[in-house]
Amino acid sequence: MFFIASIGPVCGRAETAEDRIKRLEERIARLEERLAIWENRMMAEPKKIEIAIMGAVRTQGLFVFPYDATVTLAHLIVRAGGLTDIAKGNDIRITRLTPGGTGKKVIYVQGVEDLIKGKDTTQGVFILEAGDIVYVPEEILPPK
Repeated sequence: MFFIASIGPVCGRAETAEDRIKRLEERIARLEERLAIWENRMMAEPKKIEIAIMGAVRTQGLFVFPYDATVTLAHLIVRAGGLTDIAKGNDIRITRLTPGGTGKKVIYVQGVEDLIKGKDTTQGVFILEAGDIVYVPEEILPPK
């Protein structure tokens, strides 16, 4: 039992500064252990790149690639089964959200027709990023 002037006699044990420091150090150690477990779990989870493609391709949808893959526009189109016969292959639009969570979009216009025809091997090497949305428009055909 100890005595506090403003309260009077108190039962129990007063915590010293050393006791408090020791208790906080033990708590920090437990939290560091939990953080290490969480970090290991995050490292073990397979990461992935998800890219959507729509429009004039044989298979539209969300395509998943390994996190460490370099995905070009040409790779995605091949994975989607190629362009349809009425695809406008030199007017492909890639929509990308700007970093930082501002919600602003950047639209890139790329082409792959010359690559497909074997004329230009530098076409279609545009590097895609996770979250990109690719749209392949259709060629507007005149009525017969």
